[in-house]
Amino acid sequence: MMVKVRGNLETLHARLVSFDYRFSNPESALLLPNAEVEGHIKFLEENIGTLPLALASFYRVVGSVDFTGGQPDWEGCDYPDPIVVGPVAHAIYEAKEFLELESPDEYWASESVIFRIPIAPDYYHKEDVSGGMWYGVEVPNEKDDPALLEEWHRTTFVGYLRLCFEWGGFPGLERTEANQTWPLAKLKERLAAI
Repeated sequence: MMVKVRGNLETLHARLVSFDYRFSNPESALLLPNAEVEGHIKFLEENIGTLPLALASFYRVVGSVDFTGGQPDWEGCDYPDPIVVGPVAHAIYEAKEFLELESPDEYWASESVIFRIPIAPDYYHKEDVSGGMWYGVEVPNEKDDPALLEEWHRTTFVGYLRLCFEWGGFPGLERTEANQTWPLAKLKERLAAI
């Protein structure tokens, strides 16, 4: 499945480039896994707990994606919620801060005081507007496909990826008016089902 996800993201990235889409962070729009991935996953599992299979597989096969940005000619959607799955290095950073707490009760990112891996900013923050909590996955978590907390569809991690591909990388387009000018049909054309 994650091989198909990677293929879809490579296709979408190329299409966005061809449409003169301006990535907020072009150098990290699509980053393939590096040599540190296995060590990072091992650190998380030894110090925090089991990672869900889908997330660990994403880190190993895909790496990370960040399609935040814009195309000035595309109108009709203020909050397109571009696909973002941060690199495992973001999880390491958050985990180290979590492990330094004197008590789990001090953990600010979760009411349940269970560690959360940051996956993506919420759809407001993706547009540089103050918003809510980032989308996250609780760990330890032995589910193959974990709940993606704070994401407005109330779905799982794989469900989020499916929604992103259904909407050409921008699931926020679901909330747009009929007169939006985004080339949705061209963006999602022939993406592999996952």
